[in-house]
Amino acid sequence: ERPVRIERIQVSPYTLSATISGFAVGQRGADASVPAEQRLLGFDSLHVNVSSMSLARGIPVVSEVKLVGPYVHLVREEGNRYNISDLIEKWTEKPSEGPPPKFSVANIAVEGGRIDFDDRPVKVSHHITDLALGIPFLANTPGTVESFVEPHFAAKLNGAPLSLGGKLRPFAPGKDAVVDVEIRDFDLAGVDAYIPANIPLTVTAAKLEGDLAVTFSQAEGQAPSVGVSGDLGIKGVAAKGNKVGLQVGAIQLGIQRATLDDAKGVDLKLAVRDLAFSRDGEKQPFLGFSALTLDGVSVNLVSRQAKAAGITLENPQAGVRRLKGGEVDLLQSLAALAPTPAAPTKAAPAKVQAKAGSTAGAAKAPAPWGWQVAQLRVGGGKLRYTDDNLEKVPPLGVDGLNLHVAGLSSAAGSRSQIGIEARINEQGRFKVDGAAVLAPLV
Repeated sequence: ERPVRIERIQVSPYTLSATISGFAVGQRGADASVPAEQRLLGFDSLHVNVSSMSLARGIPVVSEVKLVGPYVHLVREEGNRYNISDLIEKWTEKPSEGPPPKFSVANIAVEGGRIDFDDRPVKVSHHITDLALGIPFLANTPGTVESFVEPHFAAKLNGAPLSLGGKLRPFAPGKDAVVDVEIRDFDLAGVDAYIPANIPLTVTAAKLEGDLAVTFSQAEGQAPSVGVSGDLGIKGVAAKGNKVGLQVGAIQLGIQRATLDDAKGVDLKLAVRDLAFSRDGEKQPFLGFSALTLDGVSVNLVSRQAKAAGITLENPQAGVRRLKGGEVDLLQSLAALAPTPAAPTKAAPAKVQAKAGSTAGAAKAPAPWGWQVAQLRVGGGKLRYTDDNLEKVPPLGVDGLNLHVAGLSSAAGSRSQIGIEARINEQGRFKVDGAAVLAPLV
């Protein structure tokens, strides 16, 4: 169904080595010569050096594998099909052939690889270039399955450096692995194609960077355990909405613990720096802050509990104007960034009502979310309020706004200590200290 081309095969019986050059598999319907623009996959050369120990041990023992210039061209088509979907379906239909035969391969190297991915439904292309992979050894023979393999992977993803390293035991009973992921300056400006169409927001600039550690293990007879820890950051964010722009200096996410096991929860911290909303044609932002920090955040999806050791908001500022018609300009501007209602879906047929007294099919309502914030602080806040309906009344200015709340909780009857102070129109002073009981929000 797909043409295959091999330019040259060289075999040296004296050194027990072989080299294949100019291998290419064409796309469906490609010419027999498989020109470069019709390639599905291929490589420039593959060199394999077999060790004479193969005869003594009775298993394949390879002392060197070197792959140069591997290439893959993937295409996502309509209906979430790919240009290799038919091949994958044929391979997965084959019955299992039992455990793999014993082997030992050393000095595995891949150089100059490239993967091109055309996402045609959204009209976006992605490119992985300068792909390099090094694996010191890989074996499933007795005495080696418990040994760690330490591979290293490097490439450029759309021009941004990507590095993977770590150690793993792919053939050990626990199949445990630790993978270190390093991302630098990955351009997110092209993610617009993957943002739902009902969100009126276009990302014009953003760079992603991160250092993550991904762990994997699977004990015999148990579900796999996957964990993630490390730091992710997005800097230089610029986005454009309907007559409103968004600028964010940096977003930093620190993950202390995150697993696929919902019962274990997620522990993290979050910091957002220099956020500002501005309207087209206006130099000053109408809403923003210099820093927002969430420390000691813990979320458990099973118990539906969320906790934060501290939330700090620094230098928030807002400009609010009540227009002649009674509308508030800040609310109008933020509403322009809100998602539009999705198209209604066809209603499912009504289910037959259960007999009286029957509990079959009755789902237990989930417990409401509970939350706690040990310390909430706001410092250096500013607010300017103007009412166009009151021509002789000067604008209201509030600055030096400081807020401190301790023991904030959704639990019924919980008491919070509150302190707030501010200056009003540079002359007045406002200050409150005391305790309050907040009703649950849910």
